[in-house]
Amino acid sequence: MTKREEGSGFRIEWRDGRSDPVSRISGPIALEHLAKNTLHIEPSTYKHLGGTIFAGEKKTIIARTCLDSTLITRAKHISNVSLKQHKKVLRETRRVVGRKLRYLFITTYVADEDNIGIDYWFVPSIKVRRVLDKLSKEKKGKTKNAGSHDAEGKSADLIRLVINEEDGKDFLNGEIDIQKYKRTITLSQQQISEILEAKKFEEPSDTTEILFDKSSRMLIKHKGKTVWGPVKYTNYVIRNVDSIEEA
Repeated sequence: MTKREEGSGFRIEWRDGRSDPVSRISGPIALEHLAKNTLHIEPSTYKHLGGTIFAGEKKTIIARTCLDSTLITRAKHISNVSLKQHKKVLRETRRVVGRKLRYLFITTYVADEDNIGIDYWFVPSIKVRRVLDKLSKEKKGKTKNAGSHDAEGKSADLIRLVINEEDGKDFLNGEIDIQKYKRTITLSQQQISEILEAKKFEEPSDTTEILFDKSSRMLIKHKGKTVWGPVKYTNYVIRNVDSIEEA
């Protein structure tokens, strides 16, 4: 772990190169808030297990981040989760008596610079697994004639999870009520300044674009070319469009 400036505590190391610049700031902020207010541990005791996976005292945490500028109507969070990774991390978690696996879904609000904020949902893995199993079965039918990728070019192992608000409550993929797992962080001025500074980051011209249309279909473009399949990249932007066909 690396110390923050001016002795203000620890900065969690966020090593995932796929994360956007803002998430590299807001992810550690959410982990620190979780440690102090829910897990009641020192942030410095987190162990980094790889990517955006961390271990606290009695919890293994798979973190996922997104920005409000990438969200479609009524969505409060969108991220992809690997069922294969879920099973692997769960097996490793169960090797430690009393340890539980949880997901940390983080949304950073940066579209309105006068209202910078962070919400997160600390959801038990058993609830996430119910959604993963259901959506995985649905995807199997789509990938029978498409090899290892579905008809939209996404890896068959990746499941898209969405947190939507319905009647004042937050639901995971419209089915599981996760409202009680939500927390809103009151940010310090220093944290707001760090997020705004990260937002200024300009992506290079060869940035990969991830496009979503109104039907939540996804298309990946890299250097102007359509990519059907998984893409290894560091810099990317997510853009909403009216129609994939017209993108």
